[in-house]
Amino acid sequence: MKLGLDDMDNYPRRIHTIMALTSDHDYPRILKDMMKHIHLEGDAVYKGYPFMENGVERWYVEVHLHRVKGVCPKTMGQYFFISRVPQATFFDAVREAAMEAIRQIGEILEARLRHTQEYLREVHTEMMEMKLRSTRIKQKMDDFKEHIAKFQWY
Repeated sequence: MKLGLDDMDNYPRRIHTIMALTSDHDYPRILKDMMKHIHLEGDAVYKGYPFMENGVERWYVEVHLHRVKGVCPKTMGQYFFISRVPQATFFDAVREAAMEAIRQIGEILEARLRHTQEYLREVHTEMMEMKLRSTRIKQKMDDFKEHIAKFQWY
């Protein structure tokens, strides 16, 4: 079951669990490393929303990424991601939401890299054109100096 916009009315609004995980597991460590690349130095705060589905407890989790350390975890983060599929436990939903955040940050970084490469190509082309113009101007100046040298008066 995927969470769509139509399902947002059924999405639980009562936060049950809020926590910032330590980097004991791979996914919080990877997420923290990726956060640094988009200049987020604060905490990754996980907000869990339990609900019952067919008599079974399920969880959705939001991951709020904060720009600076020490921000109240009850506030909205600079970026936030939500687990796409409800999970049986809070920690399964946290893992899934963290992986979704990692995937999306990876897409952000990939887009930035692509734009940087395109910009560098443009700058390189402009630099080569300027270098060619400079070489032509120097050649014209040398030719002019040689021409002037023919008419020197003693």
